[in-house]
Amino acid sequence: MTTLNTNDELEVNSIKPIIPTEFYKLMRDEMSNLVNNLLDELQISDNDIKKKYESRLNNIGEKLGIKKRNRRTLPTELQCMGRKIDGKQCTRSKLSGLDFCKSHHENLPQGRIDDNDYKMKEKGKRGRKKKDELYNNDQYLAVYPEVFNDGNQYFVDSNNLVYSYNIENPEFLGIKNSAGMIVMCK
Repeated sequence: MTTLNTNDELEVNSIKPIIPTEFYKLMRDEMSNLVNNLLDELQISDNDIKKKYESRLNNIGEKLGIKKRNRRTLPTELQCMGRKIDGKQCTRSKLSGLDFCKSHHENLPQGRIDDNDYKMKEKGKRGRKKKDELYNNDQYLAVYPEVFNDGNQYFVDSNNLVYSYNIENPEFLGIKNSAGMIVMCK
């Protein structure tokens, strides 16, 4: 929400800008070109006037709630020697007398940036493992009971392998086809 105070200046009471940043950039560039063209037509080459009006154009952005982002960039010799998860060098500054920032001094999960043996970790499957993958082994079978077209009940696993309906000692009978029939295997 914006309000006008006694000096008729806009005060920004919310975090969200009044106008989109792209529109402000376009407006600022056009007004800067207008000032430069005006100075050229009047044959004035004073850089102080250009700087004065450019700083006033930037002040308009602040009044509209658009913040200028200031990112500092460190020289590489002052940057942490740790490697980020994306494989690039950490952009934080080194602690005094050390090669690493505080985070990488305590833990180096990706190693040093100057380590040439680095390989990016491959993404695995997300989520829980299926229960049948956990239990299908020499001792256990993950199966569910199913009644087939012949009226008999059998055990079937996730791979459509059919077993006899005997909890203590199930026998492998065959494979279930798409029609719900058992294809016998020998």
